[in-house]
Amino acid sequence: MDINGTECVTIDNAAKLLEVSSGRVRQFIAEGRLHSIKVGSRLNMIPLRDVEQFASIPRKQGRKKAALDNK
Repeated sequence: MDINGTECVTIDNAAKLLEVSSGRVRQFIAEGRLHSIKVGSRLNMIPLRDVEQFASIPRKQGRKKAALDNK
């Protein structure tokens, strides 16, 4: 979707591009790490260039799994 000349994607599409959950994308928005544009009462769109730029930033993986033999 094009908004004011800027190609934008939905939160769900951004999540697929970033390989994270849509809830995690909402956290990124709340933290100010991603910018969103409010369209209507419930729809937020994210500029595609912002998603691509965010995807290029190296990220740490989640917590390390505990060793299986510690049970």
